[in-house]
Amino acid sequence: MKLAWTTIYVKDMEESLKYYVELIGLNIHHRLTQPDVDLVFLGNDDEALLELIEDKAVKQVDLKGNFSIGIQVESAIEIIDKLQKEGYELIGGPIQPNVITKFWFVKDPDGLRVQLVEIDESA
Repeated sequence: MKLAWTTIYVKDMEESLKYYVELIGLNIHHRLTQPDVDLVFLGNDDEALLELIEDKAVKQVDLKGNFSIGIQVESAIEIIDKLQKEGYELIGGPIQPNVITKFWFVKDPDGLRVQLVEIDESA
């Protein structure tokens, strides 16, 4: 058994794709567009995917609180710099729970906490 995907409802798919694809660096795995629902899966075949859904019937997206997603990246600082230039704020970190792992928290366009994780395999 393996985790297949995590689903997040978003207010504006294009804004969310700019964040996750252009700024964070995730790949679009596949997209399904219907008149009132737009679904985009992000990631690669060998990993759990992130599913974004923009549904016209959903009036309010509320992703605040104690929920976050973690995305492993090569350079969190480079991504944080890009995010800050686009008006997104760093909300936590760096946090280093062990000698090989560091992470920072940022928010996505809908207020979801995103954890940018760097893992130094050489340490």
